[in-house]
Amino acid sequence: MPEISKVDLLIFIQDQQEHSEGIRFKVLMEFCNCDPQGQKDPTKPAKCSYRTLMNYTKELMSEKLLNKKIDPESGRPLYYVTRKGNERVKKQRMKLWVDSLPEKWITPLRNLIIKLTYETPYLEGFLNNNCITFIGDVPCTFPKSLEGMQSHIAFETSLRQRHERDLEKFREEFMNTRDKISRDRVDAKIKEEVGWSTGEYLKKLLKKAEKEDIVGRLMTLYGLTEEMLEKMVIPSQRTKRTKEDRG
Repeated sequence: MPEISKVDLLIFIQDQQEHSEGIRFKVLMEFCNCDPQGQKDPTKPAKCSYRTLMNYTKELMSEKLLNKKIDPESGRPLYYVTRKGNERVKKQRMKLWVDSLPEKWITPLRNLIIKLTYETPYLEGFLNNNCITFIGDVPCTFPKSLEGMQSHIAFETSLRQRHERDLEKFREEFMNTRDKISRDRVDAKIKEEVGWSTGEYLKKLLKKAEKEDIVGRLMTLYGLTEEMLEKMVIPSQRTKRTKEDRG
């Protein structure tokens, strides 16, 4: 069984192309540690056989992922990755990156995609126009724009500050209590009530927000008060409400 696939070979060629216009077949044999007579270096295992390497290049060329041209100086063929091949490599690199993510990242990301599938009419359009990022291990989305990025940064900063305040407040409550509580119990209560990280804090807010209506969710997630909501109402609505209150 070869140690590398033809896509691995394609990735290698693309990496080498950053320093040259194409790759000679000799370089590919050295990479795979193979030649027509057998292993090139007996002390190292071959990544694939010479015949397999030949088949890989032929298949990649037939799929229009790889092409070759003649080097004007040496007269030898040079292999290079086509535009279609570059797209294939990009997708493969992304797949390898996703596959390498720990389960704590994969599960929330999968759950987010499932949720968006049900809530968003045009999922592909939404993903094209929005970024996915993480606060702790909680995936979040924001529009692909300067305003969207600034809004997310402001939310994350506010969230971190709220967490720090609530954490400090929680510690003070335990320090001022008359009952002597062990450090382990204090740590356990903090983890349960507030969380030790901003990500844990956001998880608790999201869980709390699930039981509230839309306005309540906004107040919980963004730390809004009744007074702050009142100030957010547009002036015309405030004037209308004032007139209605006066009768």
